[in-house]
Amino acid sequence: NGERLSHLMLIDGWTKLADYYENPAYVADEALRGGDWLLYTETLARVLTGIEDQGFAAQYAEHIRACVDADPFRVAISAMANEDYDVTDLPGQIRTPTLVAHNQNNRFLPVPSGQRLAAGIPDARFVVIDDMTYQNLSALIHEFMGQATPANAETSHLPSGTAVILFADIVD
Repeated sequence: NGERLSHLMLIDGWTKLADYYENPAYVADEALRGGDWLLYTETLARVLTGIEDQGFAAQYAEHIRACVDADPFRVAISAMANEDYDVTDLPGQIRTPTLVAHNQNNRFLPVPSGQRLAAGIPDARFVVIDDMTYQNLSALIHEFMGQATPANAETSHLPSGTAVILFADIVD
């Protein structure tokens, strides 16, 4: 509602989970996920995500394996697959300066997913990026934070230089 939030950044977002499930990358992911964990994580990182830097992709695959075991990961993804998330009506309620950035090479969520999200948010700024490793994301955020004027600028009591970044799944 803009009373406590000065800026909102949404990266590679969507309004309907169906956007995710309807892509060939998800079909390939689903076919590989139940098999060999090493092969799955390497394929996910090196092929399905669209990361071109193979050294970074190898580190990403290793990071996935270090963070989660195969079975809990599979259970979590299967549980999510049984849901039908649709938040199409919620973005219109956002009254905070919003940046929606979407990777043009995101194989799981195509650019139109991000465009639909941005189109639903009043006065959102939409940017297509070509950076699957998100190395340039901090510069984009800094630029956005410097350009956008919060809707509640007169009532904001945040100290200067403070930035809060929230990553969350939207449920219900």
